[in-house]
Amino acid sequence: MAKLLVQEILTATGGILIRGEKDFAFQNLSIDSRTILPGDLFLPLKGKRFDGHSFISEAKAKGAKGVIFAEETKEELAVMIKVPDTKRALLQIAQHWRKRFSPKVVAITGSNGKTTVKEMVAHIAQKKYNVLKAKESYNNEIGVPLTLLQLTEEIEVLVLEMEMNEIGGIRLLCEISQPEIGVVTNISDTHLEFLKNREGVAKEKRELLESLPENGIAVLNGDDPLVQKMGKEFPLSKITFGLSPDNDYFPQEVRFSPASTQYLLQGKYPVTLHLIGEGNLYNSLAALATTSALGIDPPTAITALADFQPPPLRYQRINLSSCKILLDCYNANPASMAEALKTLKMIAPSRKVGILGDMKELGEKTEEFHYQLGKMASGYLDILIAVGEWREVVIKGARDNGMSADQTFAREEKEEVIPLLLSLLKPGDTILIKGSRAMGMEKIYEELKSRLTP
Repeated sequence: MAKLLVQEILTATGGILIRGEKDFAFQNLSIDSRTILPGDLFLPLKGKRFDGHSFISEAKAKGAKGVIFAEETKEELAVMIKVPDTKRALLQIAQHWRKRFSPKVVAITGSNGKTTVKEMVAHIAQKKYNVLKAKESYNNEIGVPLTLLQLTEEIEVLVLEMEMNEIGGIRLLCEISQPEIGVVTNISDTHLEFLKNREGVAKEKRELLESLPENGIAVLNGDDPLVQKMGKEFPLSKITFGLSPDNDYFPQEVRFSPASTQYLLQGKYPVTLHLIGEGNLYNSLAALATTSALGIDPPTAITALADFQPPPLRYQRINLSSCKILLDCYNANPASMAEALKTLKMIAPSRKVGILGDMKELGEKTEEFHYQLGKMASGYLDILIAVGEWREVVIKGARDNGMSADQTFAREEKEEVIPLLLSLLKPGDTILIKGSRAMGMEKIYEELKSRLTP
């Protein structure tokens, strides 16, 4: 981060300077007191379970020179700026900072695949440009502004991921980031607790396209009817991707193996991915289509993809002493569960074990979706262990579709899974571990690894 002047903060936020000089400059802004370095500006956020204002004293002790605050504090720092709302101030400062620079901005949204596509696009683009990408899943009203604040004059391409659970959320992120290329990976049943149905999800994702400039480029999943529909509503330049040859970027002669995916892009460019599953096939097509909008030709992009590795907790293939793990537990919804089960069947040479956790934020259809998950799992698994609040519903779905009692097990807590799993495991088993982020399903893998590793 280059120098951010107090006067710029006041201009961006309309805040009141309680203490300090307007020409004072900061090199870094932090929302986490644990990461404060001497000279930093601290901006405490108020969440559902914590209030960052409680950590102003800690930030000061670590050397923070300034604070932007909304709640009264007894602490005194060299610079103190009062604002009505610190989260809003973060967005305003990031928007001001973004206007100082002129990178090409790519924004990626969709129900599934966002983070992997973001990582692929950045991985390819860095072969030609200086690239800044959002860390991990920095995709909301906090992560996006924090990414924007890392912009410098040297950055030529900025790759963002956008995910909100309310109408107007993506529009807000676009207002502060000003994307020129918008990518919609797909629409499925996610965040239904807030968005009600797929049409609501599509309405939220649609905000990305409506926020693009007239000369913007929309990169769209041409196989997805809801994505197709929203694309027709805007007179933008469009690049489509999908399995159908009607798309601009499509595969032919697709070959899946337990360790890789191979295909001919547009029937002429050989592609080898060290990734598995149809979902990653779509992700790669989305990335190739997006980087073409950045002026990167297919051969260059394909060469870059050859050494791409997936982000943590997404289709990670791990060999333990007596079994194999497919760890795909960053998040889960009905569509991603279906894809994970298909991929497990594709790579497993013998018995298939599924440890499936709750799918969160599905609203009124939560019970139905978990019952259908059990029914679907019965067609892929030899052993099913359902974990969490909806475990019995999943098991009922599986048993109603033919799985027996000695194939299906329900456990309320993750800690109960390992003793059961160890009693069931046979050499050569392949285990899928998947559930929503709130379930923390990776802890099951970590404990299993500690038990099976000498």
